[in-house]
Amino acid sequence: MRCPALGPANRRAGDDLRLQVLMRVLLVEDNRRLAGFVVSGLQDAGFVVDAVGSADEGDAALRTVDYDVLVLDLSLPDYDGLVLLRNLRVSGASTPVLILTARDHVDDRVKGLNLGADDYLLKPFALEELIARLRALLRRPSETLSSVTEIGNMRFDVVTRELKVDGAAAALSRRESDVLEVLARRVGRVVPKRTLDEKIHGFGSRPSRWWKNGLAKRWPMVRPPWVEVSPDRRRSAAV
Repeated sequence: MRCPALGPANRRAGDDLRLQVLMRVLLVEDNRRLAGFVVSGLQDAGFVVDAVGSADEGDAALRTVDYDVLVLDLSLPDYDGLVLLRNLRVSGASTPVLILTARDHVDDRVKGLNLGADDYLLKPFALEELIARLRALLRRPSETLSSVTEIGNMRFDVVTRELKVDGAAAALSRRESDVLEVLARRVGRVVPKRTLDEKIHGFGSRPSRWWKNGLAKRWPMVRPPWVEVSPDRRRSAAV
């Protein structure tokens, strides 16, 4: 399949569209070459991406990980992607779904949207448009997160990734800013370590040993009520 919109020149454009919010994406696409282009481009834009090549693998991944969005091809080798979409919605899952397919008939688009898809993008496509559509899905009301979170003595800007503690700028690594955002989305709830690992690491990557020192030791300047570490080492809490 020829997909000129995903050539190297367009992938470089991802540098200008780098996501400022952390999203974990599941891509279900059986064309390995196309999947490789998409994964590379989305990773360059700041996404954490898992890619599988069949509907069964997609179903298994969705049962394992709480994804922020599903990018779904329809013409899969085992069964139609619309069946996967229907099963997802029947299960009660509200994961946003963007259908990415070469099927250009109106009936196909209508059926997909009626089954619960949130967006539909035809192949070939521009990587910039895919990134923009995924960002738009993140901005839906159910996923809204204020660009600035202020809790305790901390002020964190999720767009610029800037942290201020007691009004003074505090340096953050990329990983630390990712963790802060995950916690900010769940203020007031206990966040299991597994959830943090799932949001930050894709399949095939090993969770960092960053956790062994604990969040409180890592950010001693941030006072409660922002971060507390549970006595259970498997959990950390944003309160």
